[in-house]
Amino acid sequence: GPGADWSVSCRYAILTKESWPRWSGDQRQGGLHLLSSVHMDQDQFQLGKSKVFIKAPESLFLLEEMRERKYNGYARVIQKAWRKHIAVRKYVKMREEASDVLLNKKERRRNSINRNFVGDYLGTDNHPEIRQFVGRRERIDFADVVVKFDRRFRTVKRDLILTPKFLYLIGREKVKQGPDKGQIQEVLKRKIEINKIQSVSLSTLQDDFFIVHEEEYDSVLQSVFKTEFLSLLVKRVQEKTEKKLPLKFNNLLEFKVKKGGWGPFSSSGSRQIQFQAGQGDEVVFKPSGKVLQVSVGPGLPKNSRPTRKDNRKSRYMGKQTPSSQHSSGTRNHQNGLKMGPDWFSYRTAGTKGSGSTVRCNAVSSR
Repeated sequence: GPGADWSVSCRYAILTKESWPRWSGDQRQGGLHLLSSVHMDQDQFQLGKSKVFIKAPESLFLLEEMRERKYNGYARVIQKAWRKHIAVRKYVKMREEASDVLLNKKERRRNSINRNFVGDYLGTDNHPEIRQFVGRRERIDFADVVVKFDRRFRTVKRDLILTPKFLYLIGREKVKQGPDKGQIQEVLKRKIEINKIQSVSLSTLQDDFFIVHEEEYDSVLQSVFKTEFLSLLVKRVQEKTEKKLPLKFNNLLEFKVKKGGWGPFSSSGSRQIQFQAGQGDEVVFKPSGKVLQVSVGPGLPKNSRPTRKDNRKSRYMGKQTPSSQHSSGTRNHQNGLKMGPDWFSYRTAGTKGSGSTVRCNAVSSR
């Protein structure tokens, strides 16, 4: 009737940030703002004193579609935030379990004990040249670049990938012949079945060395994410063999080398790594014949555990009392955000003066 107020705090107010949660300007202009936000032609609607007359049902469907898209977008944001929340809780628990693997057996690095776990540090989903070596349905638990030591204690980088079935070591070589001659390509260097891993050896110091023992020959590796990798490997071996993977801690480690090569190091046999206390956090290598001497400064005590907990809570829910949560709907109504159903009607365009009618059942701005 005469003097009735327009209100855009209705079904379509969510379409723009200016109208949601509240339109602060003239209500008639607010209605025009909503219609222009969906690029509705001016000849498709007419403004009354308290209603919008829409010429064709398709124009109303356009409003409904845009509203649905908005809600879908917000739903995806909420889903992403929830998945992130669950993932953080999962990795906090994983970090606690991983700490138990080395507890009272090995010194810890200050910068790693409270580190978040990621798992796939290589982003293998975006690198098909790496993913090609892994089974199509195999889930990648861990992937990262590690340092591998050969029989002469020379270092080379490898991509270490752990799945529920296999442990992969992937390297890179220059193509020697064919159309791709001279180019660098990925090469599968080693593939070990999880149930064939016999044990893993580590020192008691804060270094990043670990030796994967297998029947044929062993792999000496170095990774800053060794704790995360070992915790996952222990789980996978337990699942495959129903036995606990032996972890051996000693400052004099021995490993088998692969048969091959030439010169004094050509035959198969064993090598040793001797660890000793040094200065600082940097690891110092000193090869001497068939022995590699490694020195590193003292780290955190062996009984150190992660100190950072998952204390995150919703800032909004944390401030609310049960009574305030129960009355939230009433508060929304008083703020001009009626949450109940709004009703709309339209008439198919036909005779002069007829057309679709849209009415917002909303709180008056009086």
